[in-house]
Amino acid sequence: MAVVLPLRVICRDVTWVTEGTDQPHKVTKFFVDDPRKLGVKQFDIVSYLYGKKAKPWDCAPPSEDWDGLPGVNWKVNVRKSKLKEILRLMDEADIDYLWADCVCFDQENMAEKSAEVSRMYEYYKSAEKCHIIINVDDIATARDVDVGEEEEGAVEAAESDSDADEAFGAPSMIHNPVWDHQTIVDDLKFLDHILHHMVGAARATDALLTKNVINQLSDWAEAPWLFRIPQAAVKAAAVEPGILNCYATCVSHVRSLFRNLYFSRVWTFQEMVLGKNITIWGVNPEQMKCIGQFGTWMDLAIDASDKAVKLRDWIDECRKLNTTGINAILQVIQEDLLGLTFLRTQVQGINSARTDIIAGGPYWWKDNYKGICNVFSAISIWPRKCERRADIFYGLLGVFSGLFTEEEIKQLAGESQDIEPIAFAFFKQLSLKTERAWTRLAITSGSRGEWDWIPVTATPKRIRTTDIFAGVVDLGFLTQKGRVKTLAVTGLQGSPRQYITFRPQQQAKNWGFNFVFRGCNAGKKVKISTFKSEPIPLHDQTRNVTGDETGRTLAQISTILGALFDPAGDLAEYRRRMLEKLQPRWHVSDPNAKPAGWIDRCVSGTTWEDPKLGHVRAHNLSASYYLQAFRDCQSRLYNDATKDISCEVRVECGCTIVAPFYFILEAIIAVQGSFLGKISVGLDKDNRIILQDGVGLIQPGDVGRGFHIVAFEGDVHAHRDYASSCRSTKKDEEVKSKPKSWPRGRAIVRDDFTHAATDMTKDYGYIQTGGYVQEDGYVQTGGSGNLLICRNHPAVMQQQIHRLYRDSGDEINLGWAFCLIHDNNHLSCFRGIHSRVLPLAK
Repeated sequence: MAVVLPLRVICRDVTWVTEGTDQPHKVTKFFVDDPRKLGVKQFDIVSYLYGKKAKPWDCAPPSEDWDGLPGVNWKVNVRKSKLKEILRLMDEADIDYLWADCVCFDQENMAEKSAEVSRMYEYYKSAEKCHIIINVDDIATARDVDVGEEEEGAVEAAESDSDADEAFGAPSMIHNPVWDHQTIVDDLKFLDHILHHMVGAARATDALLTKNVINQLSDWAEAPWLFRIPQAAVKAAAVEPGILNCYATCVSHVRSLFRNLYFSRVWTFQEMVLGKNITIWGVNPEQMKCIGQFGTWMDLAIDASDKAVKLRDWIDECRKLNTTGINAILQVIQEDLLGLTFLRTQVQGINSARTDIIAGGPYWWKDNYKGICNVFSAISIWPRKCERRADIFYGLLGVFSGLFTEEEIKQLAGESQDIEPIAFAFFKQLSLKTERAWTRLAITSGSRGEWDWIPVTATPKRIRTTDIFAGVVDLGFLTQKGRVKTLAVTGLQGSPRQYITFRPQQQAKNWGFNFVFRGCNAGKKVKISTFKSEPIPLHDQTRNVTGDETGRTLAQISTILGALFDPAGDLAEYRRRMLEKLQPRWHVSDPNAKPAGWIDRCVSGTTWEDPKLGHVRAHNLSASYYLQAFRDCQSRLYNDATKDISCEVRVECGCTIVAPFYFILEAIIAVQGSFLGKISVGLDKDNRIILQDGVGLIQPGDVGRGFHIVAFEGDVHAHRDYASSCRSTKKDEEVKSKPKSWPRGRAIVRDDFTHAATDMTKDYGYIQTGGYVQEDGYVQTGGSGNLLICRNHPAVMQQQIHRLYRDSGDEINLGWAFCLIHDNNHLSCFRGIHSRVLPLAK
C-alpha cells in the first residue's frame, strides 16, 4: 500500500559543533512538524505504555529540566519522563522521524483525534518500523486489571508500584535489569542440550558432558536461586540444581516481559497486532537498549513452555518410583506449565491475528469470521484496561480498519462517553459490513425495539476492561431490518421452572476467600434409631483454614457444591472438573501440603475420597471457612473485577451458600455434560484462540441483580424431597431413597424472567454457538454454549437474554445458552430437529 503520512511527526535534527579547540560534539534538537512540508518519505512509529497522566503542561518551550519540543501548540498530559523516553529512543535507534500519539495530535481536539483514530491501520502499515518501549520496572500482578471506582478523566493511580505476583518470582533489585534476549535464547538452548545428552538420574560430573558444560551447570547452581523449592531440598531429591535454576531463571525472564503493564492495556493490543518489523526496547532509569525482535520474544514464550514439558518428562521418566521430593519438584513444574500454556496460547493467538491482518489487508475482517473471533478472544483472554470506558471499543478501530468513517467516529465521540451506544454501534456496524450477526453472549433483559439480539450493555463505573469481548459469537446471516437467519433446534420438551436463585454482591476490597454453607437440615433433627433422633449440628462460627489445610478444604466444599448442582453425576469427577478449571493457588509451609494430584490426594483415606451422594448428605451439613492462605486462581473467571464479588445461592429446599463469585460460576459450569467442556482455552488448527470458560456470562454490571436457575425437565422439588430423606434415614446409613428425576435441561435466567400457566403455548429452542464445521461454510457447533430462543404467543413479544446448560443424558440435549424471547411470526417450528434457516426477531 502507498505510504500514508500522519498529520505530524517528531523530527530529530543532529548537528556537530566545534567550539574553540574542543573536539566536535553532537547537538540534537527535537521538534514536531508536518512531514509533507519537510518532504518526509518514511517514518517510524512507537508503541508504549501511556501510564500515569500528568497535569496538562506546555512541552514546546524549554525549562530547567526540559529542552523543549517546538511545534506542539497545545498542552499535553503525558509525563515528562515518558516523553524523554521517546526522545531517548530516537537517539538510541537513530530515528529521524517518529510518530507518537502523545504529541503528534491534540488528544483533547475531538475532530483531530477522530481523524487520527480512523487512520491507525494506515499509519502502522506505512511506518518502516514499529518500536515498543517496555519499562522493565512496570511489573503487573498476575491479574493486574485495575478497575477502580474513580470517575473517568481522573488521573490513574501510579502503575509502577504494583507488586509482582509471587508465582513469577518477585524482583529483588531497586530497578529490574534490562533483559538480553539472546542470553535467554542461549540459556534455553543450553537446557535443551543438557536434557538431550544427560539422563535424568545421572550426576553431571560423571555424565558424558564436556568440561565447559559441567562448569556452566556449576555456575547455575551458584547463581541466585529462583526455583520455588529450596536448593537443599532439590539436592536431597538428587536432581541437578544447576538445571532447575537455569530453567527457573529463563522462565522468570520470559514471564517478566509478558507480565509487564504494557501487555495489560487496550491500546497496546492493536499496536502490537498492527505493527510491522517490531523491535522491543527495554528501559529503566539507568539504561535503554534493544532487547530483541517482537517475534523472538513471542517464540521464547513458546520455547519456555516446551522446556517445562521436557524437564518434567526428563525427571519423571527415568524413575520407577518417585520420592516425596521428586513429586514436590514435579508439582512446581506442573504449576509453571499451566501458566506457560496460558501464555503460549495468548502469544499464538496474537501471532495468528497478525497473520490474518497482514495477509488480508485493511479490510481483512470483511470475510474472515474465524479471524474476527480470534481478535475478540486474544484481547479478552487477559483482561486489558483503559482509562475511559469508550476506549475499549475505540482501541480496536485500527484493527477493524474502515468499520467507521472519520465522521462517524467523531459523531460517536460527541454523543456520549457511555459505553452502551458505542457498544451497540460497534456490533451493529460489524454485522452490517460483514453481513453476519455479531453479538455478545451476555445475560441481560434490556430491550431496544430493534436489533434485540445485540444485548444492552450495563454501564457501571467498574466496567473498563476487555472482558466485555468474552463470548462474542456469530449467530448467522444478517438479513433486512436487522434480522438473522441461522440454524436452530426448536420444539424443546418441558417448560422452564425455577428451583435455584443466586445473586452476585460486591464485597469490601481484599475480601478474600470466604465460604459459608448452611444445609436446609442444619439445626433440625436426624434419625439415629427407630424411635430416637438427635439435633443436626449447626457450624456457623468461621474457622480460619491454614495454608496446609487449604487443599483438603477446597476438595470438600467442591464436593458439597456437586451434591447440590450435579446430584445425578459422579461427585469425585465433578470435583476434579471444577478444581482443574479453577486452578486455585495458595501458600503452603511444606510441599507435601500440595502434592501432585492434590485434588484427590488431599482427601485420600477420608470419607471424601470416593464420595457418594447418599453418604455425603450435603443437606445436613453446615460450614463457615476463611481460606487465609488463598492467593488467586489461574481461571479467567478470577480477575481484579471479580475477586471481591461474592455470590449468595439459595436452593429450593432451603440450602444456602455464600462464596466467591468465580468459585460459584465454575461450580455451575462444571456440571456433567456442560457444553463449555473441560477445556477453558484452546487453539484451532491455525492457532486461533477458542474460549469456552464462561467469562462474559455475568459482567461486573450485574452485581446486585438476581438470577434464577430453571429446569425444563425433571422434578424441581427433588432437592426438598431428598433433604427429607436425609433427615429420616439413620445417620450411619446410606440415603437410598432418591428422587425419580433430578432437574434437567437447566437454564440461568434473569429474575424478571417469567413462565406462567398462560405461557404454555410458548415453543422453546436453541442455537448452537462457538466452533466451526466445514458443511455450509462457517457455522456454530456449540463450543461456546447455546442461545436459547422462544416462540411466543403472536400477541405477546418480549426480549430477554438468558443462559442455558446441558445435563448428561438430557433427551432434549440442551447446552449452556442464552435465552432470546421474541415474536413467533419470525419462527418455524421443527420438533426437535434442525431448521435449515431460522430467522430471529428484530
